[in-house]
Amino acid sequence: MPTPKSLQALADAVGVSPQELLPNHTESAIDADHPELDIRVSPGSPDTAWLRVNRLVTLRTALEVAQLLEADRPLKKDVP
Repeated sequence: MPTPKSLQALADAVGVSPQELLPNHTESAIDADHPELDIRVSPGSPDTAWLRVNRLVTLRTALEVAQLLEADRPLKKDVP
């Protein structure tokens, strides 16, 4: 993956935006940092959020989290 500076140079060379060249570059950078927890409020629905957990846990904990997430699933009409 190119650095942000290299990506900008590549985009400039071919006449497109960095986002057009590599649309998932920001998300890939987040993955490279290996954050344990990432919470982002949904822009179209401030009562909901995207949750990313990147942490080693026991199988029991993983199953408990999965059950909590399933029980808290928002209605489709609430999610943009």
